[in-house]
Amino acid sequence: MVIGRYPGPSYGHWLDVDTALGAEGIESTTWTESGVRVRFPAGHEVFVPARYFLGGR
Repeated sequence: MVIGRYPGPSYGHWLDVDTALGAEGIESTTWTESGVRVRFPAGHEVFVPARYFLGGR
């Protein structure tokens, strides 16, 4: 999974997601100024701080 401000994978934060976890897709995504939280139907979630996917790292 790539979290970034642009739709393509050219710039952002890459995360390895186990295929079993990602098999059911993503339940929700919440973007805030501090970062992004991705929730999966299995109950797991990932939070990535904005400094890892916004420009100027």
